[in-house]
Amino acid sequence: MAEYRKINWKVQKVNGQLYIRDNVVRKPRFEENPEIEYGHSNQGQINRERHNNREFAQAMNRRYICFLLLCAVLVFASAAFYLSQISIASAAKKEMQQLEAQLADLKSENNEKQSRMNADVNADELKRIAMEELGMVYAGKQQIVPYDYQESDYVRQYESIPKR
Repeated sequence: MAEYRKINWKVQKVNGQLYIRDNVVRKPRFEENPEIEYGHSNQGQINRERHNNREFAQAMNRRYICFLLLCAVLVFASAAFYLSQISIASAAKKEMQQLEAQLADLKSENNEKQSRMNADVNADELKRIAMEELGMVYAGKQQIVPYDYQESDYVRQYESIPKR
């Protein structure tokens, strides 16, 4: 005899399409959606849009690559400029150190010559030469004129002496 069994039908919508499922294993049956036009009438327009999108993406990539290249060139140029400025500064510092060493040598040489000159001068010998050979004498009391100068702490050599 024929067996009757209960079939459980279930209608389900998946990705915009209707599926009818039951408890018997078989291929799902599709119901066509009347809103969708099947065919290839707008396939050319879709391909053109895809092509335009690809060109836009490639153009953006070219622009982006150009921008990155420009940024890289600027970074390398600024790094090269920075390194050149550092080398110039270090060369100037080295030259300054050499000049300071040269100045210290000249100062020590000058002090040495000054001390040698001071050691060679004998005050008694200088007085003897001035008095005997050159005929110089000490000033007398009548030749010395004392005066007070109130304007400043030092006296200028070629300024006139104020009268009493």
